Amino acid sequence: MGSNIDSLTVIEQISEIANNQLAPGYFRKYTAAGDAETAMRERIDRDDRELLVCYSGETITEVDDPKVLSQTDKLLGFGLFGTYTAEEMDEYMSVPLEEVFSHEDFPVGHFRNLTLRAEAQGGSITSPMISRVIEGLYELGQDVWVMLLRNRQGRDTTDYVEDFGAERVEEYDDYLDDWNCAICESDCECTFVFYRMEVT
Repeated sequence: MGSNIDSLTVIEQISEIANNQLAPGYFRKYTAAGDAETAMRERIDRDDRELLVCYSGETITEVDDPKVLSQTDKLLGFGLFGTYTAEEMDEYMSVPLEEVFSHEDFPVGHFRNLTLRAEAQGGSITSPMISRVIEGLYELGQDVWVMLLRNRQGRDTTDYVEDFGAERVEEYDDYLDDWNCAICESDCECTFVFYRMEVT
């Protein structure tokens, strides 16, 4: 991709943010879609999945038109959430579903991803983005929500969801065998934490 962020499309920026903040080749390696555009178009097409984007002016929008993906407005980050069946969740997970969650909980609301550029992390946009995801999950109407978060000492990612009442279910030091961490400089010190939350 080009080095000038002003010329990158929204979909190119989503891919760039994921590669820089999650792992190089994130969509190719860690999603069934295989690339960012396929993954995002699938979300836009489904009524039970959502794509949030946060623009540089800290405006947060749910994307419901695929034409947005080809625009060049600067993004600070993106978020993904939706309804998942047990089969869909099992396909996404790197450990057996029953090792972490109960089949009886499904379908669930799944807070799949919230990824911000490095300069925006921990800033004023983090809480509004999380709030918008939570608001969207409420609108989907599921009684149970689940999420998988990457946790690293010195970051407060898991604190946010625990503040909202999520319960830590399982934590893994080596959840992904071929994980190429975009944050840790040498050996990855991150753990991967599964959360569950009952909505009342």
